[in-house]
Amino acid sequence: LSSSSAASDVYKRQPYIGIYLTDLTFVADGNPDFLKGPSDTKLINFLKRRRYAQVIQEMTKFQTFPYVLQMVPVLLKKLKKLEWKDENTLYTLSEQIKPRGQ
Repeated sequence: LSSSSAASDVYKRQPYIGIYLTDLTFVADGNPDFLKGPSDTKLINFLKRRRYAQVIQEMTKFQTFPYVLQMVPVLLKKLKKLEWKDENTLYTLSEQIKPRGQ
C-alpha cells in the first residue's frame, strides 16, 4: 500500500466524536422518556432506547481496530510546557473574551 492509501485508511477508522455526541443529544432532547399508555399509564419509550443503542453500536464499530499512534517528541515537549489552568480560571477568561449573551 502506498503511504497516502494507508493514511486514508486511518482517517476512515477515526470518526469525529462530535457527530455521535450530537446524535445522542438529539435522541435525548427529541424523544420523551415515557409515552402515554392506556388509562394514562406511563410506558417506557423503548424506541428512544433503541436509538441510543444504534448510535452507541455505530461508535463501537471503530473500537475493533487498533490505533497505531506514534509519539511526536516536539509536540510532547510543547504540551508539557503548557500552563494548565483550573476550570474557574478558564471560565473567567472565557467570560472576558466573550461575555454571556453575545
